[in-house]
Amino acid sequence: MGGAGVPLLDGMLSLVTGASRGGIGRAVALRLASEGSDVALIYREDHVDAESTAREIEAMGGCRAVAVRCDVSEPEDVARACSQIRVEVGWPDVVVNNAGVMLNGDIMEQPPQRPGRDDAHQCLQHSPPHQGPR
Repeated sequence: MGGAGVPLLDGMLSLVTGASRGGIGRAVALRLASEGSDVALIYREDHVDAESTAREIEAMGGCRAVAVRCDVSEPEDVARACSQIRVEVGWPDVVVNNAGVMLNGDIMEQPPQRPGRDDAHQCLQHSPPHQGPR
């Protein structure tokens, strides 16, 4: 909690990638909402779990939540998702890059990461420059 009983993130929007399943991303999204933040949940495949988490956040009262499908490794998909989030809930104040990729096999035999696949960078490219304190 912030000062005088005001939630620490009151009036802010947090974007959390990899937030649909019952793991760290979901827990982070719920915690951000408990501190007053609206939350944009980014998921790649699990629409049902993402929507369930969004409903749970909204049921906490006072926070909005939106679930948006996006493969954060694809620049065009990130641009589309960020546009959708901007229209539905606004610009994110907080970005939590929780999406992960599991590579099976010997790490030395994996192909190098393709240019432009830095997931956090992809999301941040579509955010406005910091405007200073609200």
